[in-house]
Amino acid sequence: MTRVNPDLFQRNLDALRERHPEVAAKVDAVTETASNVVVKDGVAVNVDLGTGMLYPDPEPGWSMTQKKAFEDFPDRIGFSDPNHCNFSDITLKLHGDLVSYLRETGFSADLAPLPVVDVGYVFVFGIGLGYHLDGLIETTSARHVVLIEAVTEFLVHALGVQDWERLMCRAEQRGIRFHFVLAGEPELISNAIDTIVSREGNVFLEGSYYFPHYYSWTFREAFKHIKESIKSHYITSGFFEDEIEMVRNCAVNLRRRAMHVVETRPAREQVLPVFIVGAGPSLDNDLDVIRKWRDRVLVVSCGTVLGILLKNGIRPDIHCELERGEEVFQVLSPLRAAFGFEGMTLLATTTVHPTVTALFDKHWFFYRSGLSTATLLRGPVFPLLGVDPLVCNAAFAAVAELGFREIYLFGIDLAQKESGRHHAKDSVYFENAEWDEIYRKRFDRVVPGNFGGIVETCWNFDLGRQMLARVQARLQPKLFNCSDGARINGAKPRVGASIAIQDRLPGRDRVLARIEQQMRFFEKGEILAGIDFDQHIAGCDAFVTAFDAFLDAAAADDIGFFELEARLHAFIAEQSDAFRGFYTMARGSIVSMLRIGAFYGNRIADEDDRRAYIRHFIPCYRARCAEMAEIARAFLTAIRDDRETVADVPCVASAEISY
Repeated sequence: MTRVNPDLFQRNLDALRERHPEVAAKVDAVTETASNVVVKDGVAVNVDLGTGMLYPDPEPGWSMTQKKAFEDFPDRIGFSDPNHCNFSDITLKLHGDLVSYLRETGFSADLAPLPVVDVGYVFVFGIGLGYHLDGLIETTSARHVVLIEAVTEFLVHALGVQDWERLMCRAEQRGIRFHFVLAGEPELISNAIDTIVSREGNVFLEGSYYFPHYYSWTFREAFKHIKESIKSHYITSGFFEDEIEMVRNCAVNLRRRAMHVVETRPAREQVLPVFIVGAGPSLDNDLDVIRKWRDRVLVVSCGTVLGILLKNGIRPDIHCELERGEEVFQVLSPLRAAFGFEGMTLLATTTVHPTVTALFDKHWFFYRSGLSTATLLRGPVFPLLGVDPLVCNAAFAAVAELGFREIYLFGIDLAQKESGRHHAKDSVYFENAEWDEIYRKRFDRVVPGNFGGIVETCWNFDLGRQMLARVQARLQPKLFNCSDGARINGAKPRVGASIAIQDRLPGRDRVLARIEQQMRFFEKGEILAGIDFDQHIAGCDAFVTAFDAFLDAAAADDIGFFELEARLHAFIAEQSDAFRGFYTMARGSIVSMLRIGAFYGNRIADEDDRRAYIRHFIPCYRARCAEMAEIARAFLTAIRDDRETVADVPCVASAEISY
């Protein structure tokens, strides 16, 4: 294989091996190339693909044309307002402080439509020969440059053409990090981008750029995937008042209920097949199938499907709930009055509303790993992984973790094939006009269908689909998808009518009893009795002291929002052992307030005005975080003192601001 400049190639490869060894390994794996670099007058000008040229015009002219088009008409992520910051009572107070300041100073009249500094990402579609990278590194305001290449051998060529060691050093000098995505399938590219943004964070996602370098079908499809999938990162995850409510629910449930606990830990294999049933539109066609095999399988109902099953004479063994709100009780209570819940086990997160747990006689609880309850109130229990974002994720993760190896999904469509058919026809989502309207507006992306073709889905359904695939890949049960909706990787499509369940299997009661023998059991209040509330309460005060010092240093150094966020991560990593309990409750709002501040501050073009703004932001930020610590201290003290009404927190839902 001929290199344009073998010495340059080797030097670049050594530099790549030092900084990105996983990328260097992929380069090493390319022993032959199907394409060749075209050299004219000693300059690499194109790549001969055998069937044509990579670029329609020779380099470096092509890159110069692309760069000018990018500068004149950049494709960027932008928000018209800061509602993506997941407002709640606490964060709305900060927002009011900042807007008042902007109006008083007159800065609000000069805000740019998009951030002028501290942009998070530029997604570069194509490495090619790499002529576009030098200028991009010198001029971009993005802190993360994501280099996407579907054909690894193009990177091999580029290593013999550009001085990558100098490029990477210059990027480091400008505070830019390189990320490489080398994948040939659009969905793999999109998944890799999702992983990068999940890891690096969404605080500075707004203003990010899409930079196309050369055309390919793979990039076109990946671009469509990414523009949709990245929407799942728009909203700041979690907020303080929500965590308070979940801790409240958890504390009351732990105090009032004896429970078996489902955990991420090895379990004995169970041979009884399981039907996990959701309220997707294809359920209408499979109710007879579920009814036919009902006595030979374990039936697990997910959320609102319980009413549909009971009205059709199908009584599940286990009912799963994930949401914390009292609305769940309002849906379930009439069903209990009409059909009774005798013989059913509630499988639920510890944060489900206590009125819901009161409807069932037997409870299997699990802790959600991403919530503050998994830090504050977990005791010796292991969290259950893979339970978010949907109730079907929780049901599948629990069943697979308990050792069941043959699992069938019904009504887990996670998509619609016809506009407006987002749930089964008897779903409560069609009984409530507001819920119906919300769902009709949600479907904004397409994914492969379980039985071929494409179907429409939305970000939370798509995220649920991906999480089901990840849990299946980790635990490896035999998973059959009988739902006529979105394809789930790792699940074999199976028409319900083709199912045949053998009749010589252990009875459901026997299996459930055996499962409970291997689960840990806790009496009422047993887990709470082992929690060191004094440590968590002291942590609220420790946070205020440490956070004050952190912000004093930030104000003294006169830094911008990007560095403030980087320092915040370092501060938490170094000192959070002293206040981890409080921080897990407040983390979502702490990050949300940074995004609110950056939304306005990074639109201020004048550097002196921008610095004045952040000097105003810091004391406002300090005050709101101290307020959260004070609320959390009183709240945790109430739990410790065994008061049923643990704290009077004013807001239990996020809010939107209006203009």
